[in-house]
Amino acid sequence: MNKFLLLINKTPAVIWGIILGFILNEVTAWLREKRKDKKKKLAFRTVLDLEIEQNLSVLNKFWNKIIDIGNFLQDSDEARNSKALKLIETPIPIWSRKVWEGQISYLALSLNVQEIKEIHKLYCNLDTIIAIQSRLEILRNEKDIKIAQYPVAFRSQEEQFQHKSRELVKECEQIVREIVEKGNPIGVRA
Repeated sequence: MNKFLLLINKTPAVIWGIILGFILNEVTAWLREKRKDKKKKLAFRTVLDLEIEQNLSVLNKFWNKIIDIGNFLQDSDEARNSKALKLIETPIPIWSRKVWEGQISYLALSLNVQEIKEIHKLYCNLDTIIAIQSRLEILRNEKDIKIAQYPVAFRSQEEQFQHKSRELVKECEQIVREIVEKGNPIGVRA
């Protein structure tokens, strides 16, 4: 300790000033960079939050076109048949993914693992809704082709279509319900 004090006393004040100035400059630069990173992370989270909210809003509008308010609470085959036809006929909205896919470098920095998993599941569920609509459309087209080829088999083809379409609609209902219940994985829904 005494040697250190002697060294301090013998070292000119100018050198200590330079060293102290250098250290303070580095600390200030480091703090400035941390603030900048924090702002970028917050900006990414905000924009991603807005994108997810927009997708949830679009899903809500889309699903309201599918459901018949009178049949919504009914778990009947007739209600699901009606929803299947509406699901086939209603254009699927385009889900926005620009922020989610375009800012990969900020995902791990701005979100925790659980948030990343939940957001990924949300986007996968939105893709599943598109796939269900496509499968319903294919089933309907196959049914129409088979009926045109074999008119006597109309009843069995129609029953097969309705059975399969009810299963797909039930799956779609569960997905939409899950998305709505969970809401935005990174935001607070009003």
